[in-house]
Amino acid sequence: MTDPKLLDRIRKLLAMAADTSSPEEAAIAARRAAHLMEDHHLSQAEVMPREGIADLIGKSSAGYAARRLPKWYEMMAVPVARLFDCTVRCFVRTDGQQQTVEVLEFTGLDDDAQVASWTLDYLAGQIQQLTQVYRAGHRDASRQSVNDFRMGAAWSIQRMLEQELERKEGRAAANTSGTALMVRRRALVEEFCQIKYQPLYYEQRASDAYHAGCDAGQDVLLSQGVGGSQTARLA
Repeated sequence: MTDPKLLDRIRKLLAMAADTSSPEEAAIAARRAAHLMEDHHLSQAEVMPREGIADLIGKSSAGYAARRLPKWYEMMAVPVARLFDCTVRCFVRTDGQQQTVEVLEFTGLDDDAQVASWTLDYLAGQIQQLTQVYRAGHRDASRQSVNDFRMGAAWSIQRMLEQELERKEGRAAANTSGTALMVRRRALVEEFCQIKYQPLYYEQRASDAYHAGCDAGQDVLLSQGVGGSQTARLA
């Protein structure tokens, strides 16, 4: 059985690490907590009482729903979740028209889940706008071509999200706290939800529409993905 005094000490350090009013002290506390947990082989879920974790956890559903979520939409979900230290899962619910639809739900600490769902909604909306432009210039485009275009755009956005995550991890490694606090934050959510990231990868297409989508997707600005959302159905 773990010493209650040790657990109490680690909890106090984690509380200090979460205090952003003093970044230097927070960094020192994060390192000390990480070292103690590693020395005693403790996970963050073991350190914090489950009821305490539940108070910090938030959930938010993405605004888009469909009888079956398209692949181009799903392939952006995991990179978004990773970027905001969340988990994401697909669940089925009944919409206002009493139809069964699939929806993605993010789980994370504080407001992370809300920001993640807003971001995914924004990115999906951007792809829909790009698709409208593509359709306007290709009025005879087949359904397969339109889907290929969306897949290409989503592929580019997925890569940009992964690059942004690499930059985020690089910034964390460069500061005094290293990646300890970010890793602990992500691990806490994973342990609480008992969900591990399962990235979705799809083969690249060889069509002209797919490559057009790849080019168009590169112009999407990731930094604009915060704001309110409304439930919509994916075309």
